[in-house]
Amino acid sequence: MTVESSEKWQIIKLSYYFVKLFLLAVFRSCFICCEDYYYPFDKNKNPMIEEHLEAHMYEEMDTPFILHQFQATQHPNKNDIEYTLRDTPLSAYLELDSKTGVLTVVKRLDREVLGPLFNITIDAIDLRDPSRKTENRIVVILTDVNEFAPHFQTQLPDCVEVPEDTSPGSIVYEFAAYDRDDMHSNIRYSKTTNSSDFFDVSRTDGEGVLRLVKDLDNAEETEYFDVWVVAQEEETPEAYAASMHVRIKITSAYN
Repeated sequence: MTVESSEKWQIIKLSYYFVKLFLLAVFRSCFICCEDYYYPFDKNKNPMIEEHLEAHMYEEMDTPFILHQFQATQHPNKNDIEYTLRDTPLSAYLELDSKTGVLTVVKRLDREVLGPLFNITIDAIDLRDPSRKTENRIVVILTDVNEFAPHFQTQLPDCVEVPEDTSPGSIVYEFAAYDRDDMHSNIRYSKTTNSSDFFDVSRTDGEGVLRLVKDLDNAEETEYFDVWVVAQEEETPEAYAASMHVRIKITSAYN
């Protein structure tokens, strides 16, 4: 073999070597791209899913209704993802489709029984590698629907006795009511227009008070006064109201 032929052969071998390296690099790049397309993992190599969510709904809504549909985003083959629902106080009220990620409320929710707020956690699991999974949490805020009027918890006597020399501004009776829909709801107190104008109703430190506002010396020879107390929710006073009749007996200061 001549020197010239030997040099040509060396060039051919080097060219073949570089072409082989180039093809291997191209193949590796294509493989990585395809893998990333088919498996769009986050930095933890888990199936991607939406960020944490928040859902508002009213209690006693007609069921069934879809609360949310979870999706492992950018995943071309949905059959490779399974959705599971972790145990929660709402488990008996929910159904999760493990294939589609559809979360359905199947029973009516009662805020007075269940409370106002829940965390629901869903896992998206890669069936090709179950160790790869991502959790997603949805916060459910259950809004109250007024079902009950406020309830007076005070044991009302037959008559509230008030001495005739009581000074105007004095509290003659205290009472309280609560909202059976929401124990923390504020209650507003008032009186009806046909109540005695010698007394007024207001709220002090969260409690209802009946206060003398006029000097009883200016009253006619009247032994009894009547006041009808009204309790309403402060946020939605037009929704429900409760009333209580208070009979006031004026007694002699010398008894």
